[in-house]
Amino acid sequence: MTCMIVGEPNQTYEKTKGTIWRSHESFMEAFRLMDNQALPKEWCENLMTQITGSKGDGGEVVKALIDPMRLQEYVTFFPFFKTLSKMVYLAMT
Repeated sequence: MTCMIVGEPNQTYEKTKGTIWRSHESFMEAFRLMDNQALPKEWCENLMTQITGSKGDGGEVVKALIDPMRLQEYVTFFPFFKTLSKMVYLAMT
């Protein structure tokens, strides 16, 4: 998610936690300014596979989101995840 928001394939949460992830407001501002065309199409295709899986059965990202043991950790990110997956899809088209 951080890579998509920043537009650089090598970005990480650790590198941006003091800016993008500092607060809900800073995250929303970065998300609003995101350029979903900044990353290469191949990178976006790989991310979409990680989200949806190769057979549409849910990739590792979806499986992590719906894992009952991690639900509390990810429930607040679900709306962002839905928006991110749509942005990745649009970047591929």
